[in-house]
Amino acid sequence: MYKIITKPVVVNKYQLTAEVKLLRSSLIGFLGEDEEGEYRPEFVAKILHRSQQSPTRVFRGARDFLSRLRSA
Repeated sequence: MYKIITKPVVVNKYQLTAEVKLLRSSLIGFLGEDEEGEYRPEFVAKILHRSQQSPTRVFRGARDFLSRLRSA
């Protein structure tokens, strides 16, 4: 007979989330392009910079979003 020794596995959700983000980022960086072609570096820098900022508007549903989009 064999004895199977099992150890409890402690999974840290935040650590797994961070690793998934890192893997996605690495994959995108490795591939470097999508169906349309490569992204311009200045566009990527601009989007990354804006993603760090707090939002300027809050939309309360699809209708609110579309009405503000049409008025712009």
